[in-house]
Amino acid sequence: MKAQVENMLQKGVIRENNSPWAVPAILVPKKRGPDGKQKFKFCVDFRALYSVTKFDSYPLPVFKEAPSERPTSVSGAEESNPRGNKRKS
Repeated sequence: MKAQVENMLQKGVIRENNSPWAVPAILVPKKRGPDGKQKFKFCVDFRALYSVTKFDSYPLPVFKEAPSERPTSVSGAEESNPRGNKRKS
């Protein structure tokens, strides 16, 4: 784990932190590969942070679910023809 941390520090993927909100890194065992070697996944344990986090009671709506509210135009012709193409008479 120490080698992985040093590698990520050098690449700038992570940085040292002394924040009280810092979370621990852990190694989680993965399924053994075809070669039979035990492999590990580098993970971050956010449980302590989530236990003190206050989640939004009124989250923002998902964009696709929100009703379309486009501004109305002054001219009715523009509103009924949003692409601005000329109509054939």
